[in-house]
Amino acid sequence: EYGLAIAHHGDYCWLSNPSGVWRAKLTEESLDLTAAVLSVRQELTKGAGRLIVELNNNEGQYASPGEGAVVAGAV
Repeated sequence: EYGLAIAHHGDYCWLSNPSGVWRAKLTEESLDLTAAVLSVRQELTKGAGRLIVELNNNEGQYASPGEGAVVAGAV
């Protein structure tokens, strides 16, 4: 009655439930950040986990995710 719903149209897919709606592109995109990685830290606890990646942004290239060369990094 109040579970998940999924739909797709064109290049996008939607997932929804009573607490929110999420949209994602169906086409695969990639962004190679290897040269900009300063550090990677993984934190694991029972039932949860976190991965923290620190990037070099000295030139401001990641200041506006979803624009220019970082379109694939859109949040």
